[in-house]
Amino acid sequence: MSSRLSFQIVQDRPLIEVEVKPSLVFQQVFANNAPHLVPSTKQLFLVDTGATFCVIDEGLVANWRLPKNNPVIVGSGTQISAAGWRYDLSLKLQDSQGGSWIHSLVPVATVKPGHFGAEVFAGIIGMDIIKQAVFHLDGPSGSCSLTW
Repeated sequence: MSSRLSFQIVQDRPLIEVEVKPSLVFQQVFANNAPHLVPSTKQLFLVDTGATFCVIDEGLVANWRLPKNNPVIVGSGTQISAAGWRYDLSLKLQDSQGGSWIHSLVPVATVKPGHFGAEVFAGIIGMDIIKQAVFHLDGPSGSCSLTW
C-alpha cells in the first residue's frame, strides 16, 4: 500500500511543511538529559529536484549544539557558494490532511543564517529524499504530491 503527501505551489514554488529534529540517536540523548526536551522546529521547505541533498538555514539548528560532521560547500541560485556543515537530522514531511513521511536519519547541509533572504522557505528537500518517491507536479491546479 502506498502513501501520499499532497501540498501546494506557493509563489510559483512547491513548498511542504517539515518538522526538523535531531537524528533519533540525538533525540534519545536530549530526552535522557535535563531538561529532557527534544528540540524541534517546523518550517516550509522548497521541494527542489535540482538539489542533490537537503539543505537548511543553520540558524534553525545552531543552538541545538549537535556535532558538526563535515564541512560542506553548497552552490545555489542566490549565491555562488556557501560554506556550512553537515548535521544528521530527522525530517518529518507533513501535509495539511495530517499525512506525514518520516526520515529518521538524513545528512542535511547548512547554509549561513539568512542565506535564503526574503524567501518563504527555510530549507530545501533535495533528491536524496525525492528519489525515494514519485513526485507529481500539477501546474494548472497548483498542487504537488509525493507518493512512496
